[in-house]
Formats: sequence, C-alpha cells, structure tokens
Amino acid sequence: MYNDTQKLLELKELKVKNIKIIKGTRYIKVEMPRKPHICPCCSQETNMIHDYLPERQIKDIPFGVSKTVLLYRARRYHCKCGKNFVENKEQILSNYQMTQRYLFYILEKLGKKVSFKDVAEELKISITTVMRIFDLVKYSVNDIGEYICIDEFKGNLGDYKYQAVMIDPQNSKVLNIFKNRFKVDLSKEFSTISKERRYKVKFFICDM
Repeated sequence: MYNDTQKLLELKELKVKNIKIIKGTRYIKVEMPRKPHICPCCSQETNMIHDYLPERQIKDIPFGVSKTVLLYRARRYHCKCGKNFVENKEQILSNYQMTQRYLFYILEKLGKKVSFKDVAEELKISITTVMRIFDLVKYSVNDIGEYICIDEFKGNLGDYKYQAVMIDPQNSKVLNIFKNRFKVDLSKEFSTISKERRYKVKFFICDM
C-alpha cells in the first residue's frame, strides 16, 4: 500500500513508512533508504549507522486538498576514522524545513505576481520565509556560469503537471523556473540566451 502511495506522491528516494490524516493535514512518515555513504572527512565508504536525529516536520506540496507534512528522522553514519555525519538528503532543504519541490511550488506562485502576504497566508507560512525564498531567485541570463543544472518537479499548478527549474549548483541559485518540461518550450527559452553566454557553459546536468 505504501509503495503505491510513494509512487503516487512521486517521493523520489524516500520510503513511505506510515500515513496519518489529522485535521485535514496528511502526515507521511518517510525515511531515506540505507546505503553506503562517502565519509566527508577521509573519503572512505561506510554503511555503519551511528544514530538518528530527532524527528522533524518537513512541508511538502499539497496532495489534492490536503496539506502534506513529511515526518523525517535523518540517519547519521559512522566512519572508521571516527567521523559521524548526516546522510545525503537532496530533496529536503534543512534550512527551510521543506522539500525542494515545495520551494519551487512557492516560487511558481510568486511568479503569478501575487504578493508575499498572499502566498504566506495561503500556504500558512511566514512572510519572512517567503521573502527569503524569493531572494534565492535570480532571473537573469547574465548569471549563467560554467555550470547549469536542469531538473523537473511536480508543481501542481496551471495547465501543466510538471515544471522545470534551472539552477546554478556552484552558487546555490535558482536561475529560472519554466512553465513545463517540454523540449520545444525549453529550447525556445534557451534560444533567448546569446551564443556567447551559452558557450561559456562547461558542465550541463540534467535529471529528466
């Protein structure tokens, strides 16, 4: 049952353990699959578990009319060199207590020219949080550097089920959010960037 829910919610690399609905909010207990990690201190591989951090509530995009909160305990691994470190969790943004796709969901709403206050009230988050997320975005082709990362996310907005985001992974900046992931539309967007700037890109990362 939970495997079907995981596929339905498209929770990449997250295993669903339990689901509860309390007062209209869907609480989903998840965990990262256990797998070998590279120690950031000595670069050795380890699969030894040291302990688990306290459970945290992570906001995720709504599922239908229900708000969604992920209940997640980060696993800490132990290396023979003595270093303990937290598992990789790319989908979860610890600084914002939300998933990466929820952040893109907020940015998509801001792209519709609504106010910070409107978005904060609709999603039940602080205006400060909305403003911090907005400050991450740099919609300018002049910001394109040597690295570009393109990924899709389920935005659950407008006429398209999926949107795409362009990121500068070196500087942790969102460069642009596209209304869909169709090749023809993405090609049109990239054609607006001069050849001079496109030729400066040395590494192109795509996960679609």
